[in-house]
Amino acid sequence: PVVWCPTLAVVIVLLGIKLPVAVYPSFDLIAHANSGVAVFAAGLALATVKFSVNTEILWNAIFRVFITPLCIAIAAILCGLSGEKLSMLTMACALPPAFSGIIIGSRYNVYVQDGASILAVSTLMFAFAAPFWIWFCPILQSWF
Repeated sequence: PVVWCPTLAVVIVLLGIKLPVAVYPSFDLIAHANSGVAVFAAGLALATVKFSVNTEILWNAIFRVFITPLCIAIAAILCGLSGEKLSMLTMACALPPAFSGIIIGSRYNVYVQDGASILAVSTLMFAFAAPFWIWFCPILQSWF
């Protein structure tokens, strides 16, 4: 369900299939509960593993929160994106990795400890990265 439900949703949207209005309240409920349930489930997964920090975890977190958004921001500027939209795109790219990776990893017992640690470290880094990107995006844009 973690893979097939989003895939099915993308296919439905791309095909332009309209769902009956009667099912909208159910999907609204799922949409509003989704992030809370994901955070709760990730918290449970994090609680079951030993937290650790090593060079791989630090590199992955730095790459996710700083290097990837920088590359995307530069590409977006070169494509003509600017202002608030550039900042929003960069912030979206700087978000910590999805909780679903932890859920799937826990299910199959693959990369659980490192994945959970990367999620925790990158979430802590994002507390510093968010103000940084808000400050730096206009500066970066002025360079191009």
